[in-house]
Amino acid sequence: MEVRLLPPQPLNLRKEGIAEAASTVTVAKILDNTSTLADMVKNVWDIMTSNPLLLVFICASLVTLGFSFYRKAKRAARG
Repeated sequence: MEVRLLPPQPLNLRKEGIAEAASTVTVAKILDNTSTLADMVKNVWDIMTSNPLLLVFICASLVTLGFSFYRKAKRAARG
């Protein structure tokens, strides 16, 4: 996947003084890139969970995170 950085686009000011960016980004491009990103995250998750060692580290992290949320909620309930 190739990432290109475009130069900054000039701002066009309308009569009301609202800045309008001169951009060619469409909703279709944004949705396409979002689905591409979701597919990439899914692929990484599948790779990580297919490896038993990485799965142990993921589970340990999630259990630790759960305990910390529980402790914070318990402290908040006490007041």
